[in-house]
Amino acid sequence: MYFIMPNREKVFVIGYLDDYSRYIVGLDVFHRQTVANTLDLLKTACGDYVFPKEILTDGGRQFVSWTGNNQFGSYLRNHVFLARSLGLMANCHEKYCDCQTGAGGWYYRVHISGDLSPIPCRRKRHVFNIRLQKKNVLRTGFSVEELPEDDFFGFELDGDHLYVDGNFMVHHNTGKSIVIAKIVSDAVKNWNGRALILAHVKELLEQNAGKIKALCPDIPIGIFSAGLKRRDTSEAVIVAGIQSVYDKACDLGAFDVIIVDESHLIAPDGDGMYRTFLKDMKVINPHVRVIGLTATPFRLKGGLICQPENILNEVCYEAGLKEMIADEYLSPLISKAGRAEAKLDGLRIRGGEFIADEVSSAMDTDELVSSACREIVEPTRDRKANPC
Repeated sequence: MYFIMPNREKVFVIGYLDDYSRYIVGLDVFHRQTVANTLDLLKTACGDYVFPKEILTDGGRQFVSWTGNNQFGSYLRNHVFLARSLGLMANCHEKYCDCQTGAGGWYYRVHISGDLSPIPCRRKRHVFNIRLQKKNVLRTGFSVEELPEDDFFGFELDGDHLYVDGNFMVHHNTGKSIVIAKIVSDAVKNWNGRALILAHVKELLEQNAGKIKALCPDIPIGIFSAGLKRRDTSEAVIVAGIQSVYDKACDLGAFDVIIVDESHLIAPDGDGMYRTFLKDMKVINPHVRVIGLTATPFRLKGGLICQPENILNEVCYEAGLKEMIADEYLSPLISKAGRAEAKLDGLRIRGGEFIADEVSSAMDTDELVSSACREIVEPTRDRKANPC
């Protein structure tokens, strides 16, 4: 909306309206309707109140660009990225809406869902209520389509060698098992002590025990796990499943160091299995040291798991994926263009983005899929599985 001043100068009014209360949360006058002015006003409105669960925009040029991208769209997508990184469900897509005049247009629509109560707000009245609904907003459905009999190619992932993907599924691959082996070695050889490694699945128990045996073959290692059908208790190093030992601290005896793999699973309060077991171990040896290893040291409800009042109260060392790649502990990811290229010349743009259905149709062709599969299979025929 613009007005012409008495001096014939054109000024633009930019505003943000709460769709429920019809209250104007942001309003200002500018000489130009630019993306920068729009973003500045949006940031001010969000700072004075709170970032909304949804944002609807019209098709104005400050929101939509003929080039397919603009600062406002990037700003909204960055908020979606941040929300997803915090464990919230978030998406940004386009929606066609009609206005009161009968005309219509494509709008940006941002939706954020989940427990928003931990988000800090300047005013108490803007703090979100704790989410009481038990439904997991990150759990989505899927459909199954029956396909005719044909040659299909699949790619298998090794469950212990994954990575962090774009959907914020955190896959642990920064060498925690090797760190555990080094701590255990020092505890037994240098301090003449006993070490206990706790985990919640037998795959981690086998992995940790295997690394310790490989790096410290002279250290006796025991395993206490119902799933692995072992009940060792006297060795200097015990690798145990928490489900099997949480009520058997006295059977295992005193330890000098307890290492918890995937330590974000320790409950922040209450009487969970980890807390029950560690409490009993503190009675047996009040000086026992507890060390936690995790790739996700943050809880959405309680923040960082290392707090002065928690079982884990200090971060001793952090190793990020970028640092691990730079230090050559992990292989860098290298992208490779395929030999066959999709025909994208005829794609149309709607609301600043390529139309999703047209992109899907252009990419999902027998020629492209078959060519991509051949390029992966040809150099890896001697492998039992291909990571993808």
